[in-house]
Amino acid sequence: MDIVLLFGEVGFVSHKKILDGIVEAAEKDGHNLFLFTCEGWRYQEYSQYHAGEYRIFGLPELEKYDGIIVDFDTIHEPKTNALLQERIAETKVPCVSINVGIVNASIVVLENCNGIFHMVEHLVHVHGAKDIKYISGPMYNPDARERRQAFLEAMQQMELEADEESVIYGDFSSESGQNLIREYIESGQEMPDAFVVANDYMAIAVINGLRQAGYRVPEDVIVTGYDNIDLAECVQPQLTTVDRREYEAGLMAYRKLMERIDGGEAKREIIVGRPVYSCSCGCNAGREAEHQLVHICSNLVEQHIFMDNNLAILKNTAVEFFNIESFDDFFSYMHRYIEELDLEYFYLCLCGSREDYYHEIEMMASGKEPERDMTVFSDTVHCPLAYEKGEWTSYSTFPKGDLLPPGCREKSRGSYYIIMPVHQDETCIGYCVVGNYRNLTEGRFLQHLVLNIDYAVGNIRKQDIMRTMLARINQKWMYDELTGIYNRSGLWKQAEGFTTKARKEQRLLAVLFFDLDGLKAVNDLNGHEAGDRYIRSMADILRICRNEEDILVRYGGDEYIIVTAVYSQMEIEKYIDRIQRRVKTFNEGGCEYPLSVSIGYSMENDVRKIELQGLIEEADQEMYKEKRKKKEYARKTILVP
Repeated sequence: MDIVLLFGEVGFVSHKKILDGIVEAAEKDGHNLFLFTCEGWRYQEYSQYHAGEYRIFGLPELEKYDGIIVDFDTIHEPKTNALLQERIAETKVPCVSINVGIVNASIVVLENCNGIFHMVEHLVHVHGAKDIKYISGPMYNPDARERRQAFLEAMQQMELEADEESVIYGDFSSESGQNLIREYIESGQEMPDAFVVANDYMAIAVINGLRQAGYRVPEDVIVTGYDNIDLAECVQPQLTTVDRREYEAGLMAYRKLMERIDGGEAKREIIVGRPVYSCSCGCNAGREAEHQLVHICSNLVEQHIFMDNNLAILKNTAVEFFNIESFDDFFSYMHRYIEELDLEYFYLCLCGSREDYYHEIEMMASGKEPERDMTVFSDTVHCPLAYEKGEWTSYSTFPKGDLLPPGCREKSRGSYYIIMPVHQDETCIGYCVVGNYRNLTEGRFLQHLVLNIDYAVGNIRKQDIMRTMLARINQKWMYDELTGIYNRSGLWKQAEGFTTKARKEQRLLAVLFFDLDGLKAVNDLNGHEAGDRYIRSMADILRICRNEEDILVRYGGDEYIIVTAVYSQMEIEKYIDRIQRRVKTFNEGGCEYPLSVSIGYSMENDVRKIELQGLIEEADQEMYKEKRKKKEYARKTILVP
């Protein structure tokens, strides 16, 4: 069974706990999970980068999955949120939504009121607090709004004063908590009896800020948090908080989805938060068990080591990807880093085919818009980089809706995949799939690694476009537009290397000079387009006859030269004979206008002194001698009675 998970971000501990509940239940049943996620917009101004991130939710073809679990609270972009709800409703695939109710879906609600109410009640009745300040999360977040409202209502029921003056607004981050408590202390306001804080990250930062300013917790001021993260067990004093029971919510979401898949009706389940009282409010019961603290601290040490290793990978990829110019270099680096991560599966899937990529590069280099919509995933993708249980491979194109290359799902039943977008601002480049490596969500490591991949692939695209543009410029500068062979600039660009090589190999430099006969007559009788075809025909013959390393040049309007290197004059005579036979064959093949060409050549007999310009002028003179002979012969032929 294949289940799709749609989460906008998985960086906070609360998200990880929900996912842990889902993943562990699915693993026991042997079902595949596909988590589509991104580094979505939260606090920053919405940008093209965030628009590119949210494109990941357009990738899954939902009707191909057996079930859907979605957390709309983590998908902050309104249009994406609304469109995703419409798509889920249209597919009629069994669905469970976390917190947000949608049509025909079960819903698991993590309520935010019970824990806050009992926390305020406990502070008032047990610890005698009366002046209580609330540090809130951002108001665009539904959880933050509910917790703030629960605090205000609890204060009213306790018959204590509570209004906007009692609320300080943060954004759930540790930095926010640190800044807010510093500003509060510096403002000179009287310290309240307690700070009730909307999450543990901010609460821990508040405790640290108070301690640095000389305040004692809880003796001088009480601090409480929300979410019951592992770190709350390890701070001093241990944090009084609210256990939101996210792990149980994940388990419940999975069970409700199984019920819906089996034909059960859509239901609503509520997970009630409960306070966990500890030292930061003045209580000691329930959180001092030594074995529990040792276990949690041991986990935190492991996480710290894991994060240290990950930071080294992020630093190295950021540095090394900065100078990458080609996909070959990029793949070489990725081999090393993916193997260091010791994961089971990794797939880099890019839009279209390799040929499509270079076609798009050519179009962009020429100033044209690509033929496909670059802001969405193409119908097909290819996988140039695949890592499967220690083996590297690649896959050609397959439909994007399959997500993984052909046969890969069958290789790995009961797997957990994380899928993130690869993009350059709003340009959709492809996606990454990471399989069976749960720790990648720790500390937002996966998001930052894929960000470095975004940068590398985007930089390679820019380099390829620039190289293609330069090649087009060089084409116009070095090549004759009509025939596609070198012009005079191209001749002198190539000449130095050619002559150096000839001298090194002890070969003689030779120049063959060609001039078309009768071009003016073709132009006068049939027009310049016919004359152009006449010129191209001769260029094509010379291109076929020349040696691979020789320099073929359109030297003037109807003049060509070949620069070659030989060991004897006989080689040149055979060369000319080969060209003349090709001209004869062309003329006998029913051509539009029979070709006629005058040929002269020159050769430098001393390999120590090679002067190309002189050879060209000498060959030109020899060619004109032949042309004069032809004209004299034609004149005599006409005068014969």
